[in-house]
Amino acid sequence: MEEASNNIDDRSFDISNRNIERPHVSLDESLPDRPLDDIIPNAVPTTYEVVESGSKRDGRLLVSSDGYTYNARKTHSGRTYWTCSVRNKQVACFASVKQFGDMLTASLNEHTHPANPGAYKKSNIRTTDAIHDEDC
Repeated sequence: MEEASNNIDDRSFDISNRNIERPHVSLDESLPDRPLDDIIPNAVPTTYEVVESGSKRDGRLLVSSDGYTYNARKTHSGRTYWTCSVRNKQVACFASVKQFGDMLTASLNEHTHPANPGAYKKSNIRTTDAIHDEDC
């Protein structure tokens, strides 16, 4: 009878001299690289203010610091849902803001129209005119 060998066969291998070629990935070169802008825009947070009787029909109006206005659509369980006030036959903007207490959160839907930088002043003038009309 042969004796059982206590030696384990060496089955390791050496990969240190192995040459691995990476596959060639073709890049789209139809668009040239654009240099980075020298000016970094200020990341200013958007602020909101509720204007009572600020809408055309004397409803509440939410005005953002970036020039957009929102109408109050629904209030439920302490939450107010505001939708962009620009909705007509030509433009259907689905941007919205959700309010819970003092916390306002903008939706992921972007505005489909340019901002109106004078929106806050315009809503305050409308409110002031309404108060003036009541006094007369």
